[in-house]
Amino acid sequence: MSNLILALGGRAKPGGALAGLGLDDIARLLVALAVAMSGVVFGEPAPVDLVMLVLIVLLPLAGLQVYPQALVAYLLLWLACGVG
Repeated sequence: MSNLILALGGRAKPGGALAGLGLDDIARLLVALAVAMSGVVFGEPAPVDLVMLVLIVLLPLAGLQVYPQALVAYLLLWLACGVG
């Protein structure tokens, strides 16, 4: 695990495997986990669906994904259609 942390630019600390990781590093780890988990689906909803849902919220908060205002309005319109 420490090799993965060092590859992401972090520093291995004795406080634990995730000690010293920022939000963007954790988001990158979740993306890697989601890609690895997406190949294994035994039933629906798959556990990867929950990870993807977390990433949809976490990536914009971490600054790793930027949505233009027009796209946000379009997605909110689709969300309103789906709810209604």
